[in-house]
Amino acid sequence: MKTSSQALYRTCQGLSGIGILGVTASALAAPTGVYFEQEVVDQTGWLTPDARQLVRVDVYLTFDNTSDHLNAVNGQTAPLDLTISTSDPLGFYQTSSGHGGVNTTATRNSALEAMYPSMTADSWVTIGLTDQTGNAMLDVGIDFTDFNSGGSLTIDNGAWFVTPPDAQGDATNNSVLIGRFTHAAGFSSSATLNFQYVDAGSGTTEEVVGVSCVYRGAKSDLNGDGQSDILWRGDYGAGGAGDYEGSVISWTNWDGADLGFDSGVVYNTHTGTPIPEEWIIAGTGDMDGNGRDDIVWRNDVGSVIVWLMDDDGVGFTPALFYSGAIVDWRIAGIGDFDGDGQDDILWQAEYGTGSGFEGAILAWEQWDGTDGGYTTGIVFGGAIPSTWVAVGTADLNGNGRDGVVWRNPTGSLVYWDLNGWTYSSMIFFSGAIVDWSIKAIGDFDGDGQDDVLWQADYGTSSGYEGSVLAWEQWDGTDGGYTTGVIYDTSSSTPIPDTWTIVSSGDMLADGMDDVVWRNPDGAVVVWDMDGWNYDAAIMYSGAIAGWSIDSPRDIYNTGN
Repeated sequence: MKTSSQALYRTCQGLSGIGILGVTASALAAPTGVYFEQEVVDQTGWLTPDARQLVRVDVYLTFDNTSDHLNAVNGQTAPLDLTISTSDPLGFYQTSSGHGGVNTTATRNSALEAMYPSMTADSWVTIGLTDQTGNAMLDVGIDFTDFNSGGSLTIDNGAWFVTPPDAQGDATNNSVLIGRFTHAAGFSSSATLNFQYVDAGSGTTEEVVGVSCVYRGAKSDLNGDGQSDILWRGDYGAGGAGDYEGSVISWTNWDGADLGFDSGVVYNTHTGTPIPEEWIIAGTGDMDGNGRDDIVWRNDVGSVIVWLMDDDGVGFTPALFYSGAIVDWRIAGIGDFDGDGQDDILWQAEYGTGSGFEGAILAWEQWDGTDGGYTTGIVFGGAIPSTWVAVGTADLNGNGRDGVVWRNPTGSLVYWDLNGWTYSSMIFFSGAIVDWSIKAIGDFDGDGQDDVLWQADYGTSSGYEGSVLAWEQWDGTDGGYTTGVIYDTSSSTPIPDTWTIVSSGDMLADGMDDVVWRNPDGAVVVWDMDGWNYDAAIMYSGAIAGWSIDSPRDIYNTGN
């Protein structure tokens, strides 16, 4: 089983505007957010290994001052009840109480881990400490019954707390650990929290309520290890892959070094039945909600087949999603539009067909694994001008659901915040950004919100050709984002136009999406992103001509 010591970092949306005893959080600015650290669980030595590939998610509250002090995490009467849950259908992992399992660290004896190593994956709550030693935490009014059996933790009149000045509540390193929650890799974790703290600046006790955040797994994660993988397909025709045209291979488990990945043959057309050229890979998504992304195929009449991936990222089981025809429609994106932990398919009616509903949007959701076993919903049934293009799908506002990203020829952006088949239209940018193209949409700074990556077009004589910038930290208003220049070709070495941005993905499992580049020969370079900064790493310095990267895939239509 793959293990990782890297932290998978997800910060929730900013606390500005969340009430603190009638004052906005931005006014006091002591609490700065919530973040998750994830580590893949090593089940070596377990008496009864879990069938799932587990990830351990530690949840921290963050503060701007190391002298701030957390008193309590609480749940109040709805709508201010506390909830912590996962989309994993098998719930949170819990060791049985007979093997040292507990629900709070106040009674957790880590010395038992040598006898019962599965204790390291237990789910529990805490303030600051991972063990009972020196632990003065108490709890009141909490019913742990559901949580003890893997269910969600819900509190509507209770808390876990320490009494000031117990040092375990101090914001050492600007953060305080409040819990560990373990579930299958690839699934999401979400929390809605209230907490009470002592502000170091004012010395007063304050309260923050209704803090919501969502952690989501990596895109294009074919083996469910929390790391994005690359899917290649052999090209057809002249200059293609020859005897291997249509074949599919995956690169998984990259360690950050040149050739430091596992290459697996998913399907070999040279030895197996050829795949007709009219069948294309539309993208990848977790279509069955098991924590691994699957390969979505469609043909020229609209039939859809899904390859349900095994946990090695190579083996698969084919499943018929839709055997009928849906002509004059294109797949405009794959994402989780209803927040149920299962990805859905977004369709847009093609233009130039005279259908009368050109540009209309519908979604196939809640697939049960059978032919036609999904629910169709019309997102927008009218005509949409062809000047507005659905570029792709992403979670731009960090609410745990994917929406639709639209742009027009001048560069204006609109975001449809989807909730199933309904949406709210939000203006991202009403101005113009001509001679630039959206190349990727991903979470480049690890704040739980996807960001928009732009590259300056070539052949414009702008002086910035090939430059790369990102719009991050969008607050939901027109222009309410921060622009960062990642690479400026006007003052740095130009980027040859033979190097193209393919997509983005969390290639190193550090919780931030990275930028994937390739050249015509097939060499691959990854920009390991941290906001607007990056470290370039060679993933593959060789040649794989005649093959194309089909996943990760962010952009379904450039909108140029």
